[in-house]
Amino acid sequence: MDENPMGLAGWATIESLLPANWAQRAEELRLCRSIRSAAGEERAKLRDPGVLLRLVLHHVQTNSSLDQTVTLAAAAKIVEVSSVALHYRMRSVGPWLSEMAAEMIGAPAMFDAARWAGFRIFCTDATTGTRPGAMGTTFRVHYRIHAQTLRPEQAHFTDVHGGETLRNFVLQPGDLDLLDRAYCTPPSIEHGVIHRSDLIVRYNRGSLPVFHARDGRLMDIEAWVLSRKTRDVARSRRVRVACKHCTVFGRVIAIRLPKSAAAKARRRLLKEKGPGTSEQDLRWAEYLVVFTTVPATVLPNEAVLALYRLRWQVELHIKRDKSLGGLDRLPNFRPDTIEGWVSAKLLLGALARRMVGEAFPPRAARVGDGSARAA
Repeated sequence: MDENPMGLAGWATIESLLPANWAQRAEELRLCRSIRSAAGEERAKLRDPGVLLRLVLHHVQTNSSLDQTVTLAAAAKIVEVSSVALHYRMRSVGPWLSEMAAEMIGAPAMFDAARWAGFRIFCTDATTGTRPGAMGTTFRVHYRIHAQTLRPEQAHFTDVHGGETLRNFVLQPGDLDLLDRAYCTPPSIEHGVIHRSDLIVRYNRGSLPVFHARDGRLMDIEAWVLSRKTRDVARSRRVRVACKHCTVFGRVIAIRLPKSAAAKARRRLLKEKGPGTSEQDLRWAEYLVVFTTVPATVLPNEAVLALYRLRWQVELHIKRDKSLGGLDRLPNFRPDTIEGWVSAKLLLGALARRMVGEAFPPRAARVGDGSARAA
């Protein structure tokens, strides 16, 4: 977005694109009350939601420091506040910004809990980034976004060697996490079961051995999947997973992609792995295979696959905002500040798309539509 949120000329346009109750919500969330010192002196006068939003968006969009942002605000005669006061606001504006972004993007309807057996659905993943002033990749941020509100409810930071695992997050009963194959491990699955939450994860042949549910024999998952010749028909097998402290029962669901989608998957695999790609890998690429702990009586096979495909719509959104909006250039490592930063980036992306008339999601995912890439 080329408009500078600090500039008066473009601010009226930005306000016109925001949800109707954006200023009222700031008041309801008590974001615009003055901050007072221990002696009772007023330290910040950010009582105007518009002024607060302008400062936050400028700070995030331009990657300016807090000191630079408040100095520019004072020079423009917008408000005189300290960088500390703006820092405190950055720690609390996340829910407000994510509410606005979610309403503008229009994604929540896809993940309405009523459509998915009452589950609170999360898109959980990780991305790499660089510390301020450093060169190259220096950290990994593990995030958990509530799909209906697009709010990054949890964030966990590690160095570049920190593994992707569901154990990085606090789970609650009724949660359903949509995960890529890096999370397809017994520890992640056990963590969800222990906390009475569920998951749908892309199956990883190398990290998750599964056993027949009835007799506990090791199951040849590759043979079972590759024997599915019919396209666009989902099949499932009930299996068990041997975890450290318990045995988990779930389903492996497989569907052979349509010919065009299968060809794309093979080309993508060849590009990633090169000429050493085995014939077995190329055959496996023709299938979408997931493991889930959700019972079939709650979500049938087709619903599980449809929901997993919708995960990719959110991932496209996040990946685009990372590459175009600098979502990975994090200012520090406080979870509350990061929530504000990420939410502001999502809002800026939504504003930019409103200005150019772009809709989200890029396309609706349909059951059996293998052209919607799964993460």
